[in-house]
Amino acid sequence: MATAAHLVLVTLALVILITESMAVQHGINLIWAQRSSKRIDYAKIVGIEGYPKDWISTGKLKVRQISAPSIQWHFNALAYQYDTKTIYWSEKGNKRIQGLRLDGSTETNNVFNGTSSDVEGLAVDWVSRNLYFTDSVYNWVMMVGLNSTVFPHKLVTDTNLDRPMGIAVYPQKGYLFWSDWGVEPKIEVSDLVGENRRVLVGRTLMYPRGLTVDHAENVLYWVDSGLDTVESVQFSGANRRQIASQPGSDFYGIALYKEYLFVTEQNEGHLRMYDKTKGTNYVNYNLDSTPYGIIMYEENLQEGDFDDCFAMGCEHICVNGPLVGPKCYCGDGFQLEKDNRTCKAQVEFATPSHVYTIGDAVCQYPANLPDMSLTNVTLDKQCFITDGNGFMALAFNVYENMLFISENGTQKIYRAHFKDGATKEVIVGGVGAVQGMAVDWVANNLYWTDSVLKHIMVSRLDGSYQKILLNTPPQQPLGIAVHPYRRQLFWTLVGSDPMIETSFLDGSSRQLVNIKKERLGMPNHLTIDFKFDRLYWSDSTLDNIRYLDLDTGSVIKVISVPDSHIFGISVFQDYIFWTDRDERNGVHVAIVDSGKKVRGIIHPVVGVATDIIAFSESSQPIRNGFCSSVDAPADCKECGNLNGGCEQLCLAGNGTNFHCACGLGFKLDVGGSTCTSQVLEDNYLVVTDAYQKQIYQVGAVSNRFNAIHVSIHYRPIAVDLDPVDKKVYWSDITSKVIKRVNLDGTYEEVVAVLSMKSIPDGIAVDYLNRLVYYTDTGRDEIGVISMTNSSKSKVVVRSTTEEPRDIAVDPYEGSIFWTDWGSKPMIERAATDGSRRLTIVNLTVGSWPNGLTIDYKGKLLYWCDAKNNKIMSADFDGNNVQTLYEEETAHYFGIALMGSYIYLTDWSRKSIMRLDRQNPKFLEVVGPATFGRLNGIQAYNASEIIKGTSVCKDEDCEFLCLPMPNGGKVCACPDDYILNSDGRTCSVPPSTETPPSTDHTSTSPTTSAGAPTTRMQPPVTSAAQTSNNTTIVKLSTSTPVPTTSIVPSVPSTVSSLSLSTSLSTGQSPSSPTTQAGPKTTTTPTPVTSAAQTSNNTTTVKLPASTQNITLTSTFSTVTLNSSSTLTPGKTLFPTTTSGSSEKVTNNDDDTGIHPGIIVLIVILCLGILAAVAFMGVYLYRRWRSGGRQILVEDERVDSYYQIAFPERANEEASLDSGIENPTYKYTMSELQAAEAEQLASLR
Repeated sequence: MATAAHLVLVTLALVILITESMAVQHGINLIWAQRSSKRIDYAKIVGIEGYPKDWISTGKLKVRQISAPSIQWHFNALAYQYDTKTIYWSEKGNKRIQGLRLDGSTETNNVFNGTSSDVEGLAVDWVSRNLYFTDSVYNWVMMVGLNSTVFPHKLVTDTNLDRPMGIAVYPQKGYLFWSDWGVEPKIEVSDLVGENRRVLVGRTLMYPRGLTVDHAENVLYWVDSGLDTVESVQFSGANRRQIASQPGSDFYGIALYKEYLFVTEQNEGHLRMYDKTKGTNYVNYNLDSTPYGIIMYEENLQEGDFDDCFAMGCEHICVNGPLVGPKCYCGDGFQLEKDNRTCKAQVEFATPSHVYTIGDAVCQYPANLPDMSLTNVTLDKQCFITDGNGFMALAFNVYENMLFISENGTQKIYRAHFKDGATKEVIVGGVGAVQGMAVDWVANNLYWTDSVLKHIMVSRLDGSYQKILLNTPPQQPLGIAVHPYRRQLFWTLVGSDPMIETSFLDGSSRQLVNIKKERLGMPNHLTIDFKFDRLYWSDSTLDNIRYLDLDTGSVIKVISVPDSHIFGISVFQDYIFWTDRDERNGVHVAIVDSGKKVRGIIHPVVGVATDIIAFSESSQPIRNGFCSSVDAPADCKECGNLNGGCEQLCLAGNGTNFHCACGLGFKLDVGGSTCTSQVLEDNYLVVTDAYQKQIYQVGAVSNRFNAIHVSIHYRPIAVDLDPVDKKVYWSDITSKVIKRVNLDGTYEEVVAVLSMKSIPDGIAVDYLNRLVYYTDTGRDEIGVISMTNSSKSKVVVRSTTEEPRDIAVDPYEGSIFWTDWGSKPMIERAATDGSRRLTIVNLTVGSWPNGLTIDYKGKLLYWCDAKNNKIMSADFDGNNVQTLYEEETAHYFGIALMGSYIYLTDWSRKSIMRLDRQNPKFLEVVGPATFGRLNGIQAYNASEIIKGTSVCKDEDCEFLCLPMPNGGKVCACPDDYILNSDGRTCSVPPSTETPPSTDHTSTSPTTSAGAPTTRMQPPVTSAAQTSNNTTIVKLSTSTPVPTTSIVPSVPSTVSSLSLSTSLSTGQSPSSPTTQAGPKTTTTPTPVTSAAQTSNNTTTVKLPASTQNITLTSTFSTVTLNSSSTLTPGKTLFPTTTSGSSEKVTNNDDDTGIHPGIIVLIVILCLGILAAVAFMGVYLYRRWRSGGRQILVEDERVDSYYQIAFPERANEEASLDSGIENPTYKYTMSELQAAEAEQLASLR
């Protein structure tokens, strides 16, 4: 039978004997990748030329191939762009994607460096010129713009992927297909940018792999290596059918041409050919190798053109969707400009990313850290926050692009945007030692452990409403992790009895984690893999990392590293990351499933590596909550929906329950959602807490305390009381305002909005005369504001104040007193209008006089010195200076008087302290010891309130009336106005036509923003051009090599051009030169940042007026010889050709033969000689190799590195304390021996 005659097994070796062997060429080809199982054989890309119908029917094949240069290379997936004559492949050995033109070109391009070793799907959108690929280790789909020389890449999707494998694209329909053979095997489809995603096939799959599209019939074909089937389905998901089944096979790739399906099979090493309709198996070829990806390289399979995208002129990526047409996109790490075409680098880091703390720095690496090239990497490039003081723990909210960092040197928790140049903002202070943090991204809460204070805290993400969730004595809590969807909190406890505990997120149902009697040494950090519901922990005593399967309860050891100090851990896709100390100080990576270590980054002498996180949406997945289910009631509430209706904290509990909670000083009301506080009426203190961002009342006798219910504060500092209206006044140095509110939290209002330069450190209320005085350390001045009309304000002291801090007012004496901690520390006095100013106490240089208060009856001043740790007093004239109390360590800030006691706030203490003035021998604690950082303080006792009548009661001043010494008074005018001769009214000075405005205060909040700052940069030009003010100079980038060798470019650009310019005017090339005369500014044209290369020349744009310009071209090319036989042959090692420097002189005054002509003649002669030499070498190699097209391996770097800040690099560090490059199957000595053996076999 004719059909049976075609069902024969033929070996490709026999075909070779009867067909011509040459390099793979442009034209119709069936092309696949293969690798022999022999130890020293080379990977190949093999092609059968011609129409399948012809060679299937005749059995005569014209076979061509490309051979790898080393047994380390491993071709995997394939794709192509026919109109550019380019074939693309993923290369497993060196973890990259490359492209090669099949038009005789000798240059390969590295399209993407740093893939994992498992890129098993490639596809080209030939209409938009984009390459798509799947990576089954990083579990993402990525796209690369092929029309840009920088090959920008953009993440298409990395969510809900397990092991993405095959990929296919149909540009005209706007479809992108991929297969995923993870826990839930499926085939999905989306648009060309990963949106509008849906499952196309989700049932009866095992290991779906290669995909191919039938454009004519709108059908998708795939192979399943688990079910051993070839199948198809329509784009709608209908009419799924099985084309062929071959039990015991291991299908990998699939390609289509007309009625033929071509399938690679790995179990027996076959290339199989089927009829796409009937499933008839035409013929099978035994390849004597393991085949991988396969493509049909044919023009009609890629109909359409690039014209629409070309017209758009996108700088990075163009996507031509069928519905919206062409649209520009930018690669990861860039953002689209307003012109919707060009891209600029964004300050925000691309996600996913890896972030870790080391010493005083926070550093960042891209997602492919395990596989990226680390050549020339230093910490100054990777660390974006370097002003720390002992960074320790990390947490993040990926949806707000926010990073949280604990700093144990200052006992603070910061937050910072995840971007280059990020600045830290304190959100929590006064902590003990925070070694673990975790974010509940559903409820927007921050959890942290404190191993000194031995408790677990929770707050909102801005640090507000802090609450002690759990106390842990005698154990010390360390690592912590949040699982919002299980509503669980996990933490480690270290000490005499180490353990791992869990509770619900509200702290209820606390219990031990069941780890099946697994021994614990010192469990450190925790992390959760949400894809598999695994709880990981590190153990620095047992030197291992283990995980608990939260579904099955099984415990698995992932990795063990003897003599290590494993601390921080994170999981990203199929990799696990950890930090180590001592000899291995740095970051290390292993594969989760195998435990095989693939990379170690060592940081010598730059601090201890501590925590590490994977800043990724996969680490904080979004899932539907209970309220999204069909069983949810109409009025369903949960923490992820409007904070569950809670005013402050929403904490999830058992089942679908949650409860509202309140921060320090508040109590939950009977309704269970709002927070209230009970006002103290007498004998109380009022203090501000900058870290709790709150104002508190504390009972002086009862020790009861409560928060004053006001809106969120930024950083409240100074505070005072108005006993007449029962209001609290305070200043906020972050929002630059002075505010007031009733004691019960009602009628909160802004009194004044100050300048953005202002730092209102002190405040004093004159409730008799209804005035508020404040110090402004930022502007070095003292101002006054009317309490009855806050639009009336005035600066009363401005000159020679240096660092005014606290202020006190004596309404009876009409005087103000203030402390100044500048270069000449002092206490000053003046009348309330700023006159009669006098220094009454000169303090020792270096003193920090902070808080100041008045004993009105005794006419004494009391102040505290934060530098010398003293509490001191003097009379109103500065006489009788006394030190009442002194201690070795303190940082006093605020001071107040009530009865016989002095009340103090101290930055080094978490409670209010008091000192008996009659017996000042020791300090006593007042109230709770749970505050963060206490600042201003004021006391109230009804019996001590000053009573009297204002001297300004009946005064008719136009603007302000100020009390003066000896019962006097004076009218005051706004800044820059003058008081008229009537002593009451104000007017503009004669020299001023209009009233000048002041930026000191405002009656209502305003948004103050500085002028936008623009960093000027020289324009970037993609290619040099000729214009009236430029000179075009062409430099030969290399000696012409008339060979057909393949030249792979190791970096993304083949050559780099270094320009050294010297202007005759002596000016910097980018600096304008201004000449005499009107409008005679000459600006030399900036040197272009990129040069256009063509015909072995580089075109560079230079200023026309530039004289004596030296251009130095530095580059190297690695030459790869060609091969066209299918059997392994002679390997040609890399040949490096270095360019030379050329000096081009432009001198219009020269006569005779221009020196440049002589230089060019010499270079031309040398070039001809070099060309002849290279041609001889090429012909000799061509003769010796038999015409095979062999790719020569890129030059490799050393096996070990170290990464450090350049100025801190340890020159004596040994190689094994550096970066460990991923190792290959063979050592270099084995590779060299194998290649020598290969060469010998060919001679």
